[in-house]
Amino acid sequence: MELAAISNADLVRRCRANEHRAWREFARRFTKQVYGLSLRMLRNASEAEDATQETFLRVHRYLNRFDSCRPLEPWLASIGYNVCLRRLPGLALTGGRTDDESQESGLTGDEEGGNLMEDGASSREEAHLLHLSLSELAAQDRALLHMHYWQGMTVSEMADAVEMPANTVKIRLFRARTRLREVLGPQLGGGATWT
Repeated sequence: MELAAISNADLVRRCRANEHRAWREFARRFTKQVYGLSLRMLRNASEAEDATQETFLRVHRYLNRFDSCRPLEPWLASIGYNVCLRRLPGLALTGGRTDDESQESGLTGDEEGGNLMEDGASSREEAHLLHLSLSELAAQDRALLHMHYWQGMTVSEMADAVEMPANTVKIRLFRARTRLREVLGPQLGGGATWT
C-alpha cells in the first residue's frame, strides 16, 4: 500500500513500529505545516528550519505518548509552537531577519501552505502587505492566525495546541485580527477584504 494514501492514525502506528518509510512519509506530510508555523513565529528562515528539525526530533522522541484517538495536527502544532517560543528570546539577541527578509530569501505565500487569509487579498501587493503587517503582531498572535487561516485549525484544536482555554484563544484571535486590520487599513484604502 502506498504510504501517501494511509490515514494519519495508520501512519503514526507505522512510525511507532519504526518503519523508516513511514517516518519519511511523516516528514513529507507535515514539514510544510511545521515550517510555516515556525517561519511565521520566528520570522527567520534559518531559525525556522532549525525549529522544524527540532520539532521532528521531539515528535520522534515522544510519539509513543501521543493519544491516537486525538487529531495529530494540534499535537504537532503544540510541539512546534513550544519549540518556537523557547527560541524567541535567543533570536532577538542574534538579530534575526524580518518577514520581509524571509520573503527575499525565496519563500512565497504559496510555499507556506493553504493561505486562506491571503485568498481574500486581491493582488500580490496586498498579500505582500499582509506578510509585512503580520510582523507588527506578537509571535503568539502570528502563530494563532497561522494555525487558523493557513492550517485551517478550529479554535478547539488551537486551544489544545497552545495550551490555552478556548475563550482565551478566541479573544487573542479577535484582537490579532483587529490589530492586523488597523495596520492594513490605511495601506489598503479602508480595510482588508478578508474576515
